[in-house]
Amino acid sequence: MNLYISQKYSNHEQFCKDSFRWEVQFKKLSPENFHGGISLIDIGDIQIGKIQLNGILEQNGISPIGYRTFVIPVDKLQTFKYLNRTVSEKDLLLFSQQGVLDAVSYQNFHYYMISIKEELLSEITEKYELTNSNKILNSSENVFRLNATYFTHIQDYLNQIFHALKNNPRLINSVSFLYRIRYKFSYLILSFIDARKFSPVSIKNRKRDKAVKISIDFINRNLLKDISVLKLTEISGVSEKTLQLAFLEYFGVTPKEYYTNLKLNEVRTHFIKNINKNTLVSDIAQKVGFNHLGQFSASYKLLFNEYPKQTLKQNKLQLL
Repeated sequence: MNLYISQKYSNHEQFCKDSFRWEVQFKKLSPENFHGGISLIDIGDIQIGKIQLNGILEQNGISPIGYRTFVIPVDKLQTFKYLNRTVSEKDLLLFSQQGVLDAVSYQNFHYYMISIKEELLSEITEKYELTNSNKILNSSENVFRLNATYFTHIQDYLNQIFHALKNNPRLINSVSFLYRIRYKFSYLILSFIDARKFSPVSIKNRKRDKAVKISIDFINRNLLKDISVLKLTEISGVSEKTLQLAFLEYFGVTPKEYYTNLKLNEVRTHFIKNINKNTLVSDIAQKVGFNHLGQFSASYKLLFNEYPKQTLKQNKLQLL
């Protein structure tokens, strides 16, 4: 069944739950109230999502299985991190064949997520003899600096599609309109790649980038333990100042804030998924390593705009 929807969200868990074909989890790293929106076209072998998010979010998961996913900014002045690399408003991102989502998005994230079934990509590359695009789709490159003229053409094409559907949602079942999405748009993307109207964006191997990755991996492996910033500097091999600057650049928060916010997200996940009618806030908080409950409650309220007892109560009601 063909699908066109346009929805707003005030809850990042609900946004993730409704992420059609995607398996995704957000971890909230900044205290703004979450606001998100999605306009989605899904016609089976191609899915195009126009995604808008606010705040700093760590995004993890898997893109649609059996599809290749492309990411293009809707507006200018956009940037986010993907697999420890900066993706700017001038770049096209191609997800790996494994479809791994490992990203950090910032305020006013506004992007097109385009997932095209591999069989459709093969059909088009074979029909139009797009041999270069096949090689690039199977290469290790995943961030490309766009030719400005061609990039604007892709953006305009997508804007026209969504504008038409907004005005007339029944177009989602129009044969000619579906052809425009399925074949014309897919060809547009592939022909751009085939003609090499881009330049691959080189990976920066700065010491601070490696230090962030080492620190993140260590924190995630030892989240329930007490981790000091000093320990992170020891295992990453950089000074505290360098690590501080690196985390602020990457996440917009300090290493200590990042670690604390991850733990708060872990508590929230427990409140939502792993509770029974007798669960207490203190049970979960102490299990995750928060021993000062007053301070924990204040930090939780700052990040999620509600007290932990409110989250727990709301999810206990769903058990009834």
